[in-house]
Amino acid sequence: MSTELNIIKVAILNEQQGYRFYADAAAKLSDEGVKAALMQLANDEKDHERILREMYESMRKAERVRVYEDEGAYIIEPRIFKRSNQTLVADDYEMAAYKMAILFEEASERYYRENAAKIESEDIRKILLYLADWEASHGDALKEIYAELSEAWWKKQGLES
Repeated sequence: MSTELNIIKVAILNEQQGYRFYADAAAKLSDEGVKAALMQLANDEKDHERILREMYESMRKAERVRVYEDEGAYIIEPRIFKRSNQTLVADDYEMAAYKMAILFEEASERYYRENAAKIESEDIRKILLYLADWEASHGDALKEIYAELSEAWWKKQGLES
């Protein structure tokens, strides 16, 4: 159980750091659509942290871990990440924020999948894989936007194809 608790403790810290990154990035950007998307991610990270804390407490007390009945309902749709303005203008900070967000989501997904393979409890494994899928949906949406922003940034730099 100690290994499983440590996996969950690290996951809680990762989610807290993700929340802080997204909330701070949202505060520094001016586009309302981008701010809203980043705050949605921040709120999702808080949801992940809440789920993990509930899991940790149940495991610590040797209680059965709650398994969410409709995990897929929480996986976001990429459309929430659409920008509020029609003209795509990517500034350097926004580009960096999206790139870091992609890396963060990929690392989180990988952490959950790798550790799900190490867990004996089927319930805990199921929750970790659910969180991995949630992180993957974030990453996929962010990659779409990053590709669009890259095109806008290259154009702005006179590097059009």
